Amino acid sequence: MGVSAVEKMVNKGENPLVITSSDIGDSLKGRVSRWEPVRGIVADVLTGEDMARALGREKLAVVGVSDSGFVKGIRKLGL
Repeated sequence: MGVSAVEKMVNKGENPLVITSSDIGDSLKGRVSRWEPVRGIVADVLTGEDMARALGREKLAVVGVSDSGFVKGIRKLGL
């Protein structure tokens, strides 16, 4: 969870599904869009506050999911 952690996942070749908050800034949005390889980017579904609250954090803008089962479940939700 978090920008640095997700960026490390990408750099290690974990190929995560990247989820960004709907209120992410343009600078960070551009940075995330350049990450490769990723399974996809899910954007504008939750605010950073909602993501943080759901995951027990104070602040959160980016989450990476590399577990195939979780990615499949997220995709089944139509995201």
